[in-house]
Amino acid sequence: MKKNKRPIHVFSIPGFEKSRGCAVVWSALCGQAGEPGVSRPEKHRADRAREAGQHDEKTARAVQGKSPAEAHEACFAEFEVVETAGVPVFVERQALQATYRDKGVEIRTQAAGPQTVVRIEYDPNRTAHIALIKHNETGEFSYIIACEGLREGDEVESFRSGIPDRIMQEMGGKIDPAILAVRISRKGNCLPISLIPVGTIVYNVGEHKNGPAKYCRAAGTYARVVAKDPGKKRAVVQLQSGEQRYVNLEACATLGVTSNAAHHNESLGKAGRNRNKGIRPTVRGVAMNKVDHPLGGGRGKSKSNKPPMSPWGILAKGGFKTRTGKHVNKNKVKDRPRGKKV
Repeated sequence: MKKNKRPIHVFSIPGFEKSRGCAVVWSALCGQAGEPGVSRPEKHRADRAREAGQHDEKTARAVQGKSPAEAHEACFAEFEVVETAGVPVFVERQALQATYRDKGVEIRTQAAGPQTVVRIEYDPNRTAHIALIKHNETGEFSYIIACEGLREGDEVESFRSGIPDRIMQEMGGKIDPAILAVRISRKGNCLPISLIPVGTIVYNVGEHKNGPAKYCRAAGTYARVVAKDPGKKRAVVQLQSGEQRYVNLEACATLGVTSNAAHHNESLGKAGRNRNKGIRPTVRGVAMNKVDHPLGGGRGKSKSNKPPMSPWGILAKGGFKTRTGKHVNKNKVKDRPRGKKV
């Protein structure tokens, strides 16, 4: 039979409650409940970790040799704390999550010149695949979010800094729309929206002139350039939800659709995959006791004729307004379709 984990003691570290204004939840591995800031000897800490299980053993390694404040931060990796009037609030279903090294994916893609795709790689930090590219002139390596159909050996290029001289010489010193479209309209190329024809499918869409990509970076997502307004230096892009937004005319966008479109068909296969993502099991409110949830208690499967709500009484299906109309997104042109389709 699996042993229960050690209880969590609540107390305050001297000086900490004044600086942060919240109570400190510190595991029994880090100190005695009556002695704030006094850690257990390393031997006792390791023994208790082995008794409690692998999770507490990781916690013991995380707090070893750290100050009380640093140990608090390490122990709090399993909870998300929101400071509200000095009372810590814990978020349900969130736990310790596996971390991976970020490969530094470029979401600006400002380096000019042709670059060759070395390989397509898996990235644990995002749902889409990434492409390792090598600059043909400088030999520098970098990562970009791969588009659907991008393969090893393909060439991609960024035109955010303008049309290169070699293409201008090919067009005879002036812009020829036909030649320009042939040279730049390739999947994976990063362009300012001013050079993208209306109706083109794009992803990795930026919002400002020199800003990074903001929209359509997840697997299988894309947007469509709907209209341009050169007078106001802005364009309209339509997202997959049907919502239309204003973006700067010189903002970046990449031609194509984000890779790994079949991501939604992935089957986790076991509960451990969700635990690695930091998602803990979900317990229904009607299965709890009355003291733990508004829908709990009673005889049998009874919710006492109450609508679905959170453990704090917030209605889950309507009746709880979150928008007052004061903070309206000025970049929104058209809202996404809502309600039932007729």
